[in-house]
Amino acid sequence: AVVSTQSTGDLNLLMSTCTRMSVDDVFGDEIPDQPILLALLNQLPYNLHQDLEVKSRYLMEAVQALDLTHQVIANNSETVFRELGKLLEHIDTTKQQITPRQYNQHLKQLRWATQQIIRQLEE
Repeated sequence: AVVSTQSTGDLNLLMSTCTRMSVDDVFGDEIPDQPILLALLNQLPYNLHQDLEVKSRYLMEAVQALDLTHQVIANNSETVFRELGKLLEHIDTTKQQITPRQYNQHLKQLRWATQQIIRQLEE
């Protein structure tokens, strides 16, 4: 369901689906295709402060499942990760605008993982 709603480009529909489905249902037995993961990483950060907890969980799972050696990912991921890194840095520096509960462990892990991937892509 997440795959089919992601392909519509409608963030509201995607968030509705992500909210209804658990992360384990989406990333459990069969990981979505690599281009789908990259598209999730591109779409979900929009208005990151809205539905932060759900988005951060999905983003973290997508980052962990991403294969940086995959042809499509290797050619297209740098811009996506740089933008995600900027958004996460902004959230981190303005975290007084969100509750401590919202600034959860997933978001901290996501920021760290994104920084590591950006460093890896620069090598």
